[in-house]
Amino acid sequence: MNIERRVSKLFVICIFLCTFIPIYAAESLVNALTNGKFSGNIDARYKEGSNDNGHQKFLLEYDLPKVNDVDVKLGVQSLKDENQEDTSTNQTFYTEATYAQKDALFDYQLSANYFGTLFSPNEETHTVTSQAIGLKAEASTDDVEGYLAVSKVSDNAHDLYVKPSINGKEKFLPTSSLLISNNDTPNTTAAAADIKYHLNKGVLVGSRYTIAKDDAQINSYSGVYSSFALKNVLEGLKVTVAYDKAIEGDDAKQWSLKFKNNF
Repeated sequence: MNIERRVSKLFVICIFLCTFIPIYAAESLVNALTNGKFSGNIDARYKEGSNDNGHQKFLLEYDLPKVNDVDVKLGVQSLKDENQEDTSTNQTFYTEATYAQKDALFDYQLSANYFGTLFSPNEETHTVTSQAIGLKAEASTDDVEGYLAVSKVSDNAHDLYVKPSINGKEKFLPTSSLLISNNDTPNTTAAAADIKYHLNKGVLVGSRYTIAKDDAQINSYSGVYSSFALKNVLEGLKVTVAYDKAIEGDDAKQWSLKFKNNF
């Protein structure tokens, strides 16, 4: 008799959970869709003449309401290029999730991002697909900031591959080297470590190390960077200097100098 009662109670609980969870999930989905924030843009350009061509770009992003200190962004980007010979299309689907917390000693943030691309160079060629995921852990105090990151790009047997570029942002994965490599080619596993120190309110120095393994070899990069404000020259003027060098596998080095002025 006791067994029958227990079975009956379990049966009632199962019915309650099977009924309540879908209703709660549906309500949460409706709240997320109605309380979130949409953004996007459409860009279409056409040129007529001996070499007629056109370019279409559609970008739509959606920020879900923050739940339990987690921010989630969803997005889709569609590109289409036309000329007299071919029409190529490239669709990118991506999502980013971020969890941030503040502690008495330091702040920390955990993030993950994913993207998938579907690329067709013309109407007669098969579609090339690729996927990638990145994970990043950050921590900071008043003077020091740093992060560790890993990423993985799916295998792709095709030679043709289009690197992801979201609204002009190419370095989508958190394991990009400072300047040389995005580490987003097919079948690549990468890791990165970055640390920077604020010498004072207007000056910081930093260093980044990245290592990536693909089908051909292992590449590693080491870079240093610094930014400083030139208030004595012009209010709001900021200068950033960066140097990146391959130390294994690849043979490359690159440096950059940027000026930015906030009016």
